[in-house]
Amino acid sequence: MKNIFNIKTLAAAVLIAGMGTSCIEDDQNNNFADKPEMTVAGLTNLSIAEGETTTVTLNLEYPYKETVDFKLELTSGGSNDDYFVSDVDGNDVGATTAEDGYGAKGYKITFPVNSTTVSFDITATKDMLAEDTETLGFTLRSTGSGLGSGVRNFNLDVTNYATDNFGMILDWSGAVSYKVLDSNVAGTDADDEEIVEDHDGCDMADFDAYLTSFDAYAFTGNCPEFLIETVDPNTLATSALADGTYTIEIDYWDWSPLGFEEADEELISDFSFPMELTISKVGKFNATLDLSSLYFFTDDKSNISGSGVKVAATIDVVGGKYTVYDANGDLVAAE
Repeated sequence: MKNIFNIKTLAAAVLIAGMGTSCIEDDQNNNFADKPEMTVAGLTNLSIAEGETTTVTLNLEYPYKETVDFKLELTSGGSNDDYFVSDVDGNDVGATTAEDGYGAKGYKITFPVNSTTVSFDITATKDMLAEDTETLGFTLRSTGSGLGSGVRNFNLDVTNYATDNFGMILDWSGAVSYKVLDSNVAGTDADDEEIVEDHDGCDMADFDAYLTSFDAYAFTGNCPEFLIETVDPNTLATSALADGTYTIEIDYWDWSPLGFEEADEELISDFSFPMELTISKVGKFNATLDLSSLYFFTDDKSNISGSGVKVAATIDVVGGKYTVYDANGDLVAAE
């Protein structure tokens, strides 16, 4: 009886051990350490002009039961302002930031659950500068869920966008600092307090820019005002300039009383706007004027107290070539 019992016990132990081994192997087949590998299937265009788009398609080694995230990051050539990413329906993907936990700026690309293919668009930013062809180098690596594997690199050539249109950028972004007097108790100055306020120029005012001939103008309310092509004939329009002399005017249209909008607050120090004007024959020639002393906050505003218009520059066009002068008639640049 003792021998029979031992044999049965041994057989049962072997069976249980075998069953345990089988369960472990099944679990290993679905181990979370398994990470499907990502590859770049291709780009619809390896070279695009500014303003154009290429579609990038990625493949995943096998479908996965959860979403699989990768990060697209510019690692060489140009800057993050030179491109943006959207899905194939044109919806903005949204750039990642360090605050998101993804490190340097980039874009998160996600394979949906049980998907082995995903596509997204890269669009080269259209600007007015005369530039040589740039090669943007991108890297894709696992991020977010951390469930994918593979680091892939690819390049995209971006050629210059150029027309004969007049273009300009009026930019007054940048830090402005000023003092306000805070009267804590009405009717007495015993506890008045001087407070230093800091804001961005874009948040403080609205400026417009235009040629007095109205061959080109930017009245959008945006900061900066950016004109490279006709978008809306009522607010943002341009054209190629015929030979002649043209005057560029800036209009201080309106203001925003940030920091001293309360009844007991009073502005006690004026400040100028950090303004800069770039003039261009789009993609062929550009000149930049420093207008940082042109406008102070307390100057007249056209929408409030009268005329906020000032001359910023003149352009002579001869044989299609630009010569730019500042408001004093001093030469700035010639094509």
